[in-house]
Amino acid sequence: MYKDYNMNQITLPIDLAVVIPEDDIALAVNALVESIPDTEFAPFEHTF
Repeated sequence: MYKDYNMNQITLPIDLAVVIPEDDIALAVNALVESIPDTEFAPFEHTF
């Protein structure tokens, strides 16, 4: 059986939601970071 192989693959082959338990601190940290408005990161953007 042929399996597609790509050196530039940017996705993981597993679903991390299955691996990380619902009560894990990583999910709380992710929710906190995602709640920060994008405008707060504007001063750190690089313009070329």
